[in-house]
Amino acid sequence: MLAYFVFAYFLLLFLYIVKKRGIDISACIIGLYMISTLGSIYLLKNDEEYMEKDPTFIPTLIYCSMITLVVYPFYKFNSNKVRRMPRVNDRWFNILSWTLILGFIFAVILFKDDIVLRLAMGDEIGQLRGRATRELGSAQDNLSGPLRIISNVFMTIISMSAVAFILFFYSITYLHKKRIFNALLFLSTLGCMVASIVGIDRSVFFYWIIDFIFIYVMFRPYLSSKVKAVTLIVGGVMLGAVIAYMALITLSRFKDNAFESIASYSGQSYLNFCWFWDHYEAPICNWGLFFPILSHFFGIDWGAPVGAVSFGWFVETKVGYFVNLFYTFMGTIMLYLGQWAVIPYCICYTVVTNKVLNNRKKAFGVQSFIRVFIFAIIPYSGVIAYAYNDYIRATGAIVMLFFCSLLRKRKS
Repeated sequence: MLAYFVFAYFLLLFLYIVKKRGIDISACIIGLYMISTLGSIYLLKNDEEYMEKDPTFIPTLIYCSMITLVVYPFYKFNSNKVRRMPRVNDRWFNILSWTLILGFIFAVILFKDDIVLRLAMGDEIGQLRGRATRELGSAQDNLSGPLRIISNVFMTIISMSAVAFILFFYSITYLHKKRIFNALLFLSTLGCMVASIVGIDRSVFFYWIIDFIFIYVMFRPYLSSKVKAVTLIVGGVMLGAVIAYMALITLSRFKDNAFESIASYSGQSYLNFCWFWDHYEAPICNWGLFFPILSHFFGIDWGAPVGAVSFGWFVETKVGYFVNLFYTFMGTIMLYLGQWAVIPYCICYTVVTNKVLNNRKKAFGVQSFIRVFIFAIIPYSGVIAYAYNDYIRATGAIVMLFFCSLLRKRKS
């Protein structure tokens, strides 16, 4: 069975990286695909739907080789190598930090009643997944004028609230800011979860967990033993709360089949990618995948919706079967453009990412960590699907890259 081969391949690759580099960010990415493939083995043995999706050789070869290819720039980056950390531009660091903090506070105040309402539903909360904002509404729906604009700006910024992890680690290691500031900065990492609770969506909580692990591993060589201990304790408490909420949603929605649902979510990406490679024919080439901002703000028509869910529904009407599944970032590329686009995309991504991450001419600094994270989101969060076809998150990433250019500017 090919799933065993894929698991063994990623396991050996993971062990090779650990032996050469230790636990670094490339090991985090490969480790995630290794765990996901283990879930695939479970599904092939226990899930009747996926028993019929036994993967074939060609898509399996593409799956393994392309993931290895896109992870190479992060392996070459070697996050365990300690680099000299130049002083950041304090003014822009503070502006970015307080923007994330205020965005989180604004979101909590705005959606406090929505959050209380949903959490008070207890065991019934999972039944509204996907329909919560439509059936219950939200506080943002009632905003207009300047308040609606401010709300949109803050929600865009906090869609990338995981960047606050990087700012927090830099602050406590190099800037020695006041404890209240650092505590607020750490809390602001939860900004992305506010809208997630309102929409009763577990995926953002999963992203928060893996983002925390990734950024901690990336910044670990620069942290003192005391900071590591405090971070692991505080992070562990928050992690426990996150897992408790995810368990509430899962048990509410799936009852006695909660474990099977977790196995399905974790293991279906590889199997679905192979199945779509063998059976799917793209009804249209939707280039809006790479330009969601142009589609949303300027109304450019690509012949089909751009958003993941709406485009999935559009495709379903064309091909006759459900397509809003997990199939990795490569599966999303395939859904929008077809099989032909997967390999060229991975090659282009690798070339661009390697140039950005491993350019020795550019000064290293906290902005480099932000760039690494923004590029890593594609294969890392991409174990589920491509992340940047959402215009909010794409806009948030561009805003963060803009701040990167400001952070490295020296004060006059």
